[in-house]
Amino acid sequence: MIRLCILMLAALGLASAALAHEVRPAVGDLYTQDGRLVLELRIVAEPMLAGVDLQGVTDTNDTDGSDAVDALRALPAEELAQRLAPALPGLVARLDVRVDGQALELAPVQVRTDPVGVPDLPRESQVVLSGPLPRRAATVELTWPAAYGTLILRQQGVAEPYTGFLAGQSTGPIPLFGARLSLSETLRAFAPLGFAQVLPLGPQHLLCVLALAFLAAGTMPLVAQMAVFVLGYGVTLVAAALGLVALPGGLVAALLAGSLVYLGIENLLAERLQPWRLAAVLVFGLLHGLALAEVLVQLGLPQGRAPVALAAFHAGASLALAAALAFVLLLVWYARRVIDGGAGRRGAQVFYALLALGFAALALLPGDTALVRALAGQVWAFAVPLAALALACLLAVTRMETWQPYQRLVARPASLAIACAGLWWLVAQQLL
Repeated sequence: MIRLCILMLAALGLASAALAHEVRPAVGDLYTQDGRLVLELRIVAEPMLAGVDLQGVTDTNDTDGSDAVDALRALPAEELAQRLAPALPGLVARLDVRVDGQALELAPVQVRTDPVGVPDLPRESQVVLSGPLPRRAATVELTWPAAYGTLILRQQGVAEPYTGFLAGQSTGPIPLFGARLSLSETLRAFAPLGFAQVLPLGPQHLLCVLALAFLAAGTMPLVAQMAVFVLGYGVTLVAAALGLVALPGGLVAALLAGSLVYLGIENLLAERLQPWRLAAVLVFGLLHGLALAEVLVQLGLPQGRAPVALAAFHAGASLALAAALAFVLLLVWYARRVIDGGAGRRGAQVFYALLALGFAALALLPGDTALVRALAGQVWAFAVPLAALALACLLAVTRMETWQPYQRLVARPASLAIACAGLWWLVAQQLL
């Protein structure tokens, strides 16, 4: 019963985000036309109309305005556009746009909303804003409100365009004739972006790596799998970002969920690393690269710095995966050391009990705390599975005299939880 509770906690924590009302970043194209500055936005308008603060939020179900958002999502496109049009001036007024340091007022010139699709999924609205440019204008600066979530901003129509990922920040002055990122600016922009696509925005990537770790206890099997996985997602990350390969996002997401199911089940059935496992891990790495590249496809690569940007993004994502894997391995290493007789049981029991309580407390943190915002509002999605893993380790060291306590009480339940998460995710994406 205890193991079943641990399994359910982990599966819920790892997979319930699949049913979330996803918050997508807005995408903006910035350009000049006939002496005017034009900003074309693709936004999810319903949370804005409902007055929901999207800072640090990845699921509108976690907000007080979730019912209002759901009601707006159910409206026909024409009715939503009619509600959006009169609200736009107030929404646009919160944008801080400056040309050569002077405020520029942008006015809505076009509004269009997509038809209702699946009510639980976000739909886009297209908004075109425009404002007159002063003569001899040289730079433009845009500050995107944190309450509107994140914005992928792309400058169009120039040889060396600006690209940026904003969440309450300012672009800084952007030359209207185009900006070329320096080497250090490219590294500072794309390495953190790659890290963020895994932590906190990519739980599916984390689950895949953890599934690799729970197959075998040896170092070499894990190193071999990680090397193949990193190689795989590196290849398709580059190919997709350069436009050489593309698959529908829904198909990639479904295949990623299926990879978790496969890896989790194989962990339960296999005793050691088999040759076909490495081939499967390579294929899954290729799929994860396609998913990671999605933000780069939207953002675009800086001209003249594409290799550096890709390398920085890949390094950031790899660092996040390595950090998460190291943390989990360190967490279970102590339990395995106790089981092998290298450390005392009583100290481990106290350690894991306190750790489980600490993670449970983190899961209950209010949404306005700094840690919750740093993890995009998803502290619970990381804290609940870690609390379950700490409880599993506590159970393993308590019952260390039983046969294979680590495999039976930690590795296999964790693998089953990952498989359940993948299955839940797959069903949610295809049927719900």
